[in-house]
Amino acid sequence: MEKLQREMHEKDEALRAMYEDAIQDRDIRLAQLAEALLRAEHRALLRENAAPARADGQMARPPPLSALSGASEIALGPPEAASDRAAVEARCRELERQSAAVGLENRRLAMALSAADAARSRQHRELHDALRLIESLKTGLDRVKAELPVLLQRDPGLLSG
Repeated sequence: MEKLQREMHEKDEALRAMYEDAIQDRDIRLAQLAEALLRAEHRALLRENAAPARADGQMARPPPLSALSGASEIALGPPEAASDRAAVEARCRELERQSAAVGLENRRLAMALSAADAARSRQHRELHDALRLIESLKTGLDRVKAELPVLLQRDPGLLSG
């Protein structure tokens, strides 16, 4: 029984470690995606600040990327700036999509870990119940062994019939 408990504990620890590693890997990937998004936003801001001066002497500053539609984006600034903004927006959308996917995967892994914990708890209860039953059977067998000689003395033909 101790060997069974030890094996169950080892399997539980291995499963828990596997899920924790998967969640940790996803968290690292999410942090990397967030960092890449920040770098892309920083590059976009640098490009906006490097835009040439307009005829009236002021710097050309396009509206924020989130306020632009595809059609108005093309109408603003030179084609290179529009394609740069489009590329940055596409990259941002891709990073947001990946971030959402990582979030979903984290929730899926958390649910799987919760299910594994519930299964482990159920198995632990079943093992505990089985151990109590075995102990009860041992106690009953010991009582029978202790009472058997007394019963055989009273009725020697008890086992023959």
